[in-house]
Amino acid sequence: MVAKQHRKDDLCMDEMVKETQVWLNKTYGKVSGFGKVPEDGNTGWNTVYGLTRALQHELGITDLVDNFGPSTAAKWDTQFANKVKTGFKHNVVKIIQGGFWCKGINPEDFTGEFTTNTAAAVVELKKDAGIKDTSANVNSDIMKALLTMSAFVLVPGGDAKIRSMQQQLNHDYQAYTGILPCDGIYQRDTNTALIYALQSVEGMDTGTANGYYGPGTINKTPTVNSGATGAIVKIIQYGLYVNGFYSGAFNGQFTQNVADGIVSFRKFMKLPPYTSTADLTVIKGLLTSNGNTNRSSDGVDMATQITSAATAKSLKAAGYNIIGRYLTGSVGTGADKRDKNLTNTEVKLLLDANLKIFPIYEDGGYEESYFNSKQGFADASIAVNTARQLGLPSGTVIYFAVDVDIQDGNMSSTVVPYFEGITGIIGSTEYKAGIYGTRNACLHVNHLVKYSFVADMSSGWSGNLGFKMPENWSFDQFNEFTGASTGIDMDQVAVSGKDNGVSKVTKVNINPNAAFFTQLQQVEDQAYSYISGESSSTPAEQLVTQFYRQFSYSSPSWAPLAGGLNTSWLAFANSALHVSKESDFETLYDSTTGIKIGLPHMMASLNALLFWGEPQSASGIQDLGGWCGDLLTSIEDAHLNQKKYGSFYESITAYVGNKGQFGREDLVDDLDALNVYSTIHSQNNQTISKIIKTYYTGNESSVRFNSYLSNRFDDDLDSLQNDTYTLLKGGTGSWGAAYKTALLAFKKFKLQKYPSYTDSEAKDAAKAFRKLIEQNA
Repeated sequence: MVAKQHRKDDLCMDEMVKETQVWLNKTYGKVSGFGKVPEDGNTGWNTVYGLTRALQHELGITDLVDNFGPSTAAKWDTQFANKVKTGFKHNVVKIIQGGFWCKGINPEDFTGEFTTNTAAAVVELKKDAGIKDTSANVNSDIMKALLTMSAFVLVPGGDAKIRSMQQQLNHDYQAYTGILPCDGIYQRDTNTALIYALQSVEGMDTGTANGYYGPGTINKTPTVNSGATGAIVKIIQYGLYVNGFYSGAFNGQFTQNVADGIVSFRKFMKLPPYTSTADLTVIKGLLTSNGNTNRSSDGVDMATQITSAATAKSLKAAGYNIIGRYLTGSVGTGADKRDKNLTNTEVKLLLDANLKIFPIYEDGGYEESYFNSKQGFADASIAVNTARQLGLPSGTVIYFAVDVDIQDGNMSSTVVPYFEGITGIIGSTEYKAGIYGTRNACLHVNHLVKYSFVADMSSGWSGNLGFKMPENWSFDQFNEFTGASTGIDMDQVAVSGKDNGVSKVTKVNINPNAAFFTQLQQVEDQAYSYISGESSSTPAEQLVTQFYRQFSYSSPSWAPLAGGLNTSWLAFANSALHVSKESDFETLYDSTTGIKIGLPHMMASLNALLFWGEPQSASGIQDLGGWCGDLLTSIEDAHLNQKKYGSFYESITAYVGNKGQFGREDLVDDLDALNVYSTIHSQNNQTISKIIKTYYTGNESSVRFNSYLSNRFDDDLDSLQNDTYTLLKGGTGSWGAAYKTALLAFKKFKLQKYPSYTDSEAKDAAKAFRKLIEQNA
């Protein structure tokens, strides 16, 4: 008899799983240490742990734990392994049957009697796992495999060839590894099994082998060449396949395809000589993240400041060409605390020694809770401003550290939003962002950053076990040592050549906005001159904002939002100031975040406010020229990309003020425009040039979120959310009709892919915008 597969959606309640849960609570609920399992019909670790604790109780274990350990295994093999057969009745059989229901294999029964149906389920599990023994015997390996969440069928996203490899490893090395998952996902257990397999081939017995590539395994690692056959070649084939360098059969034959894969792997990982020999460097490189730690490298990174030319020259003489150094921070505590930040003096010493530099930002971040988008914004801002103070040139890659082993399932809620925050800032500056972290962390953000500094030295971290080397790797940290005749603790770093580092610095500009403020004053002077000469009634501040919006925000769609452009004034000003294109505008940097202000966008938003006046509750046309108009574009982005997220709300939260059409730069522009307008409105004796200069040189930009909430919504988050929703739905009040007309025009010109959003989406957008302001205020 063949057991029927009992497959179900994990999100759907299963009656037999629920029956198992109810039985567990009824039978063992009063047993000390058992606790309770949920009775929801959903398989999960809580139910599996409950089955494990129930089994331990039946085995006479009083200290119940959520782990099928050596003691549980030994007692099972002694007490029940030879008893469980057709006709045997006991609670342990019901535990077995409950385990099958949770595993998705149908044992037909839940009676506590080991029937032919239950036996068929055991055989089915063994076949799925690929092990040699296909009888209905239930030893501790089978019990342990049953009482886990491990899958033994190909799961969505799994690889059939990897599943075949997992089954073969179970078949050949079960005595070393136990029974591994066979789900087609290359994971920690699979990676460890490959090392066990190598140790078996090297002649280690099961008592010596440990799945760790230590000194004993290193010393016995063979050198393998073309023409070889057998288990060692099959292990090499496995390693090449999971690393992406082989697609042939797992047949133990060292063919030309295997040879080509080895050469490609050597070249990708920068492991000369580029031959087809599989030696320690290749084999350990395939099976561990740090590879052969005795290999040489072109780079190092360190947390020690270089303070002498002699030390810098020693590093160069030792063969190193590029040095990773921290932009900020310190190491140690108490009396041992010392600065680790790169200094201008150190930069000169390193460059004078013909050494290049790659900058790292890590000033915290040793706990998972550190990583979120707000922290990403803050860290990127500090890093950018520090890099400028050091004179690091345009195009420099700054590596932001994730120095903690975050589990795969938590990446999307930690590392990804953190780097969305970083790129929201870095993307508006002259610098580029990279990541320092495990292979898995790097892979999760490769759509956001194009440079990875891989923390391969931490070979035991889950993020480095079972994950390929990122294709965009630029640096590979693989060994910690003290050396280079310096006595300095440092990390060895392989260099791919993707990032050449910093080889020269630029002159540090202590006042980067000076040229802009000079130009702004000149524009304002021309505005007053024009008003005087032409008897113009248009206020000077509006003429100034028109000047800066004239190239990018001059389309007919902007006329109802910010008014038409005074072409006579623009001709007058452009001629006087020799301006013919947008690139003739000087750059304005935000002193808080370090980003380049989107000057035309900010001025267009400010122009809308100046043209219409102070926003009136939930009917401000001027809001469409700023934050509300940009929020509408986020609705479009969120709708078009909703499949990437669990819901529209999750999608809009990811986009609004972070990326897409309404990124961080646009958000800053919108908030600044409203804050500057509020100052113009309340201090009408001040010129626009002075107000803008004060805003960007003082502390005002550092509290822009708080100021925005106060200036637009009287510090009331409920008003923000309610008014935002009303604006998205068509406005209200005395300007309602005019606002609706402007909104329809905006949708026509700006939301061509999705102009007709739903009421629910408008509510979610308002909620997401509130969350954004609240988190940053």
